[in-house]
Amino acid sequence: MNMDLEQELYLKSYLLGDLNPEEQERLEKRLMMDTAAIEELRCMEDELIEDYLEGTLPGHERERFENFFLAAPERKQKLSFSKSLKRYVAAHQPEKSRKAVWLNSWKTFWHPQYQTIKWALAASVIFLIGGGSWSLVQISRLQNSLQLVNSTLQTRSTEFQERNSGLIQALQAEQDRNIQLEQEMTNLQRVQKSGPSPVPNQDQSPLMLASLDLRRSRSTGSIQEISVPSGEGMIQLDLKMDPLEYPRYKTILQRVGGDIIRTQTESSIQGYFPGFFISAALLTQGNYELILSGITADGNPEEIGTYHFRVIPR
Repeated sequence: MNMDLEQELYLKSYLLGDLNPEEQERLEKRLMMDTAAIEELRCMEDELIEDYLEGTLPGHERERFENFFLAAPERKQKLSFSKSLKRYVAAHQPEKSRKAVWLNSWKTFWHPQYQTIKWALAASVIFLIGGGSWSLVQISRLQNSLQLVNSTLQTRSTEFQERNSGLIQALQAEQDRNIQLEQEMTNLQRVQKSGPSPVPNQDQSPLMLASLDLRRSRSTGSIQEISVPSGEGMIQLDLKMDPLEYPRYKTILQRVGGDIIRTQTESSIQGYFPGFFISAALLTQGNYELILSGITADGNPEEIGTYHFRVIPR
């Protein structure tokens, strides 16, 4: 590993305890996050040990080496190992380089007297290769089995999520229906307190159709007027709009600045809004707004627009 001279001096000063506290803290933070810096520090440790054994360290550095560097037990062990290794090399092969020793050992190994060892080694290599291939095959089979299991679990998880989503949507629709019925009951009870119920029986309740055009309300800002007979029959509000890709529609009818009168959630008919039904008794003279929202397949409402209209007596 190559290091520039400045980096070498910096690491050497750290290992010999010559850095000030701020520089020492900065280097230690770097060592905790940078593996390359750790390798450089280890190389510098080896160089210091080699220079110490060779006797090339200056007096001050040699003193810091003995008093500070060797205070760490692992560095003492490394120094001891290096001494033993140098003694062994000096005693056995003092005149030969490492390359020469390696080449001589290689040639000796392939001498004819070592034929038995060679064949044993070759058989061991073949055995290891065969065993490795068998292990690879087994690992591949296990990986395929795990992939199949994971795929099956993922498919079942998706089916469960879809089934759970359907149940949540059905529950939400039922809750909306209950809220709608409660609001209708509250409104009818409010009307009944002022006199006899103006809502006729179903077989004699006339149905009156009133059209509201969202596009005209947006373009002109005008308020449409609906003439409603007092306390007779049912009113169907037909909303003039383009078909949209919503499976259901939700409508909220309320007085402008007042309470909610009725909430209705119905399935769409080929993208069209099916209509809003309300008793004529609940539509007294005044200004109203009808808020239309589309409900996505995930059950989330998205507001489409608001219809403003005025009820006038017939």
